[in-house]
Amino acid sequence: MSSELQLFRVTVTKEWSAEGEALVWAPDQATAEKWAERQVNLAMDCADDCWTSAHGRPEPIDDGVLNRMADKDLWLVAPAPSKPRGCDRVRVEQFQALLSPKRLEAARLAKIEADNGQLPLLEVA
Repeated sequence: MSSELQLFRVTVTKEWSAEGEALVWAPDQATAEKWAERQVNLAMDCADDCWTSAHGRPEPIDDGVLNRMADKDLWLVAPAPSKPRGCDRVRVEQFQALLSPKRLEAARLAKIEADNGQLPLLEVA
């Protein structure tokens, strides 16, 4: 296992399932189903955790990475060897501290070198 950490953006989806039954007097099955949907009130505290999935992709370390880390809608997760699960949620300052200035500068230079320091030319059709 490599000791150098890599940055990933991971989307986690969690769905819940709640079920309730009703006895409904109705003129037909479709009406009974519609009426039950309207009247049966299923709260989240009745729900069972059905499944969780996560899909990740590498997150580029470029000039805008510090701004992306400060996004209030993101959960910031980092290694925590003292925790049984090996990770923990951290504050943005703790998360940014894992990105060394040397690594950020290397990413910035790599981007410049990839474009050979020039602006992309417009293609003519």
